[in-house]
Amino acid sequence: MPTLLIIDDNESVRESLKHVFARYGYTVVVADSGENGVVLYAKGGIDAALVDINMPGMNGVEACRLLHAEARGSGREIFVWLMTGAIGSLIEGRALEAGALAVLHKPFNIPEFVRELDRRVKSETRARVECKPTS
Repeated sequence: MPTLLIIDDNESVRESLKHVFARYGYTVVVADSGENGVVLYAKGGIDAALVDINMPGMNGVEACRLLHAEARGSGREIFVWLMTGAIGSLIEGRALEAGALAVLHKPFNIPEFVRELDRRVKSETRARVECKPTS
């Protein structure tokens, strides 16, 4: 089962998204800050991340950049989407440069996002399982 990391400083957003994505068959782990999210990713087992842009301390763009750096350093891949409640966010270009696949504007279409998430993550997870060496 693929694992999704949700990073958001708002507890109600984290918990709501956790329950929604669990219903879609994802294992969900949550972090309350960019720093904590990067630490969780470094432990392994996470396939994708949904990260809020506007957080105190490390913002979502920097977290995205560090998640990709950690992935490269450990020979893994991560799919990252950033999310924001800001209207007309000028940060979108920086988010894409940091490796985000897209910036989602809250509230976003969950079923549409899940289709994209499934397409990316489940095919990657399937490829890793099929390529495992046999003993």
